[in-house]
Amino acid sequence: MKMPIIVKQLAFRTGAIFLVKSIGALARIPLFRMLGPEGVGLYQMAYAVYGLILTVATGGIPMALSLSTARNRQHGLALFKTAAFLVVILGFIFGWGTSYAAPYLASLLGDRRLAVAIRCLAPAVLVVPLLMLVRGVLQGIEKYEQIALSEIIEQIFRVIAMLVLVFLLIHKGTAAAVGGAMLGAFAGAVAALVYLVVLLGIYARKTNQEKQWAGEGQAAKTGLFALLYASTAFLLTRLIVPVSDFFDALIIPHRLQDGGLTVAQATSVFGIVSGMAVSLVYIPTIFSAALSHILSSKITLDYKQKKETRFRLQSRHALKAVWLWGWASAFVFFYYADKLSLLIYGTSTAASAIRWLCLGTLFAGVRELTTTLLWAIDRKKETIVGLLAGTICSIVLAYFLVCIPGFGISGISIATLSVDLVAALWNIHCILKEHRAIFPLGFFVKEPFFLMVFAVICLFLASTIPVVVHASMYAEWAVEIGLCSILLGAYIFLRFWSTKEG
Repeated sequence: MKMPIIVKQLAFRTGAIFLVKSIGALARIPLFRMLGPEGVGLYQMAYAVYGLILTVATGGIPMALSLSTARNRQHGLALFKTAAFLVVILGFIFGWGTSYAAPYLASLLGDRRLAVAIRCLAPAVLVVPLLMLVRGVLQGIEKYEQIALSEIIEQIFRVIAMLVLVFLLIHKGTAAAVGGAMLGAFAGAVAALVYLVVLLGIYARKTNQEKQWAGEGQAAKTGLFALLYASTAFLLTRLIVPVSDFFDALIIPHRLQDGGLTVAQATSVFGIVSGMAVSLVYIPTIFSAALSHILSSKITLDYKQKKETRFRLQSRHALKAVWLWGWASAFVFFYYADKLSLLIYGTSTAASAIRWLCLGTLFAGVRELTTTLLWAIDRKKETIVGLLAGTICSIVLAYFLVCIPGFGISGISIATLSVDLVAALWNIHCILKEHRAIFPLGFFVKEPFFLMVFAVICLFLASTIPVVVHASMYAEWAVEIGLCSILLGAYIFLRFWSTKEG
């Protein structure tokens, strides 16, 4: 009786992930065209600060509350009001601190113009932690559809506010426009929070849970200490990625300047790679993210129920799909880098970075899927070790490679790829210890070769049809790239299913 509900929740959640990421990816195209490489660099640096501050401000409390509510709904609801009060206080403290420390953070990052953008993050730092807490408690009571809808609402309002404010403020300078883009996060969070607060009110009345929402005196206070203890562990886990992004924003522009670039040039190069190229190359990871999301509950259940054959089969099929998808994406990005850069951003400056990063989808997809596999077999610590090792490797590579004159874009790209590559290799190493059959070596070695052969055929077909159509240059490029991608996607589908039982 529960399976239809689970399937519905998974389908809805997967669709929401795809829609939210698609909206964000599409919105970056006009945003980057308005801001330019230098503005994009400032935007990425400011967002690195935002990610780190937001992670510390929430402290892992939303996830801890979610698990507490899932284990004992009444106890979780009793903790909600106390936790909400704590999160609001933390939001005020970190929001005020962000505004106050903006000039100092901008100086630390090497560009004083960032002060405006960082100060504009303060309202979002105030609101977003509370939004995340509400989502945490809703996850605990299994309101997945409502969480997904809130994410869509947040993204829509964020994108609209961001683009409108950038358009209105761009004439006042790049710094002001980037500040307007940062305010989009606040607008989206407020819209989503209003929706969820109304939803919580309705749920409380329908289920007569007013007393639980209000808290139950000493029980809520006692549970708060356990909640804070659990949140610390989640905080340490979630800090790795934002700390890595922050160190990138801190180290890379400085090292580019050490290599002979001016502040403006260094910011532009950072924006070209971290903003333009990375945003484009990692769009196909939507597929691996959705696959991992769908697969997680299935393989976890199979492993716990000791259905090892089914566990290995589903894991192997997923890895095959991600492997083929990653190589196909790499081919498209490598061959069409110049056309994609001109078509999307109106400049060819991002082409070199796109080529260097073309394997990003492959590495990120394998890393994400193997992380899901390790979580399914209850090897959570291994995933942290791999990601931490990848982050350290990335920081070291960025420090030594980026400052080499003329190697800035290449150095940043290599450092960026190393995070997922090292983490993926470590995950694979850990999985092979117990489940070697999940990785069919022959398939992984020969399939990229077959795929490349077919890709050459796709290039010939895709480049011929636009010439027959006689459309404009940009339209021809769009048709050519789209057709090549569709043909490669069809090949992956057919090849994957033909080897499904292998």
